[in-house]
Amino acid sequence: MSKKKQPWWQGMQCAYCPNTASSEDHIPPRCLYQNKGKGLPLVVVPSCETCRHKFTKDDEFFKTLLVQA
Repeated sequence: MSKKKQPWWQGMQCAYCPNTASSEDHIPPRCLYQNKGKGLPLVVVPSCETCRHKFTKDDEFFKTLLVQA
């Protein structure tokens, strides 16, 4: 039987709060890049779901401001 590989962030602290990380977050947000998966890899940090979703609206707002500028 093969072992499932654990995510790299498992057991780590969220980069934004003292909670345990349950996912990863891209810095800067992926929504700012048109060619996802091409070019340089984005930096990722451990994040809990609450913090990861908390910044989603801010990321979209910032992207909209850049497009309008």
